[in-house]
Amino acid sequence: MGRRVIADSELVQRTLLGDRAAFGQLVERYTASLFNFVLPLVNHHHDAEDIVQESFVRAFRRLETFQSRSEFKTWLYAIAYRLVRRKRRRKPISEADLGNSPDNHSRGGGPPSKTGSTDPTAEIDREELVLAVRKAISELPEVYRAAVVLVDLEGLDYRTAAEVMKVPVNTVRSRLARARDLLRRKLKPIL
Repeated sequence: MGRRVIADSELVQRTLLGDRAAFGQLVERYTASLFNFVLPLVNHHHDAEDIVQESFVRAFRRLETFQSRSEFKTWLYAIAYRLVRRKRRRKPISEADLGNSPDNHSRGGGPPSKTGSTDPTAEIDREELVLAVRKAISELPEVYRAAVVLVDLEGLDYRTAAEVMKVPVNTVRSRLARARDLLRRKLKPIL
């Protein structure tokens, strides 16, 4: 028999009762997706790791303030998003922030995955397209970039993205529409 997946709400309750291993399960469950959310917003592998770690530390310290009206994942993403915004206010954007950093890999933090193509030219073209899209996303204003990352890359619905960003759902929709339009215009010459 397989292991039963324990709901986030149960893990939160266990943590509040002193079971640190329960919080460890939450960390294990959400580290990769939180990193994938943060990396395109900060564009530096090391900064993304720092924000992910700080997000979990803050979540643990403030767990008693978590209200079950939203999901734990949404609450955690909101903590990370606030940390990203704070970091961006403190740190000016550099050339490396435009997606040219060697540690700015694909969503999983590693090199782009292979398509299985045996045509080296097609593989190079695909990698160039991935880099161009990543760079175009990194050049979006933060509010548009966050909407794209949350909805298009992380697959969150509009309501959840709105909770993370602390804005109305229609604001997420309009930011996403504007971001997609900007990306289409920027990428039109290469598509």
